[in-house]
Amino acid sequence: MKNIYFSLLCSASVLTAGAQISIGSSDFGSVGDQFIVGSDNTPGIQPGPAGAGQTWNFSSLNTESLDTLFFLDPSAVPAASGLGNCNLVTESNDGYFFLNKTSSSVNTVALGTDLNGVPTLAVYQPEQILLPFPSQLNDQVNSSSSFKAAIYLGLDTNVLGCQLTFDSTRINRRSTLNTVFDASGTVYLPTDTVQALRAKSDETTTDSIFVYNPSPINCLLLGINMPAGWNLMPQTLAQLAGLPGNVVTTTTTVYTWYANGEKFGVVALRLDDQGNPDNARFKSDASQMSVSPVSTPELTVYPNPSNAGVIRIEGLKPTAQLSLTDLSGRRHAAVRMGSDQIDVGNLNSGIYLFTVLEQGQAVARGRFVIQ
Repeated sequence: MKNIYFSLLCSASVLTAGAQISIGSSDFGSVGDQFIVGSDNTPGIQPGPAGAGQTWNFSSLNTESLDTLFFLDPSAVPAASGLGNCNLVTESNDGYFFLNKTSSSVNTVALGTDLNGVPTLAVYQPEQILLPFPSQLNDQVNSSSSFKAAIYLGLDTNVLGCQLTFDSTRINRRSTLNTVFDASGTVYLPTDTVQALRAKSDETTTDSIFVYNPSPINCLLLGINMPAGWNLMPQTLAQLAGLPGNVVTTTTTVYTWYANGEKFGVVALRLDDQGNPDNARFKSDASQMSVSPVSTPELTVYPNPSNAGVIRIEGLKPTAQLSLTDLSGRRHAAVRMGSDQIDVGNLNSGIYLFTVLEQGQAVARGRFVIQ
């Protein structure tokens, strides 16, 4: 759940030197738009200083994985039906973002994602301001919001002679997002060069983690004494679950570069707890994808080419996910039929790139051909 803001990262107009860059509603996607996003987990770049007239050379960014951000009509997404102000939905590998786009801003209404494999809708109260319009150098915006997200836990176990039964868990998040548009200048990308306005965003989140136990729990050895119902997760239980505590506060800094004529941030650079860049998402295309060989010591793909409607990828773990795109960057559904079979019967003839994900991290890549 950390860094939800970053999951929504973010032909350009050529401006004369020294011209003021202003980002308006037309510079953010509308229904029917697409935006191809590359990701680099070892970006090797720095955000650089603030101020006008900057130059950022990000041409060395490596497209380790590729995703397509789709801008959808809410009517195409059933979960949006109960979200009154939602008029735009984005869909990508990170899930769904339900947005309210107006002439004055684009706000996050809700987040739809999977938590431990369970579809979850987290509704922001109030809406979180993602990007105000127009935005210019030295503008600032602050936004505070909160949401609740609950998932079924189904934990029934015995620890040190204590019976621990928990039905569900719930995360209550309070979030403060502070954004300042602190720099402007020229951005060199692997696929393009644009004039951009940079936003520095600091999001501080406080997550309070609750559990629902249907009956009282009294375990002196673990220091747990809980009545039936919703309770703040005990510290000892949080430690058993590998969490730093039952109330966790995190601050994440993200730099995002916006350009006229683009539909999303052309670069979003996230910093770790020590202030070092640990991930970059950026405008890319399929030509930048570094694809590993079709057969590796870990994975073997066959038949390849295929015209049978099914391919096998030997070496996939049962928990692995598959991200599948064609050479235009469009993402396709890949249906796992078994431990190593993939249903590709609905795909047209062509070359397809796949990325194998485990716990959200790319662990292998390859390609296959459908005849």
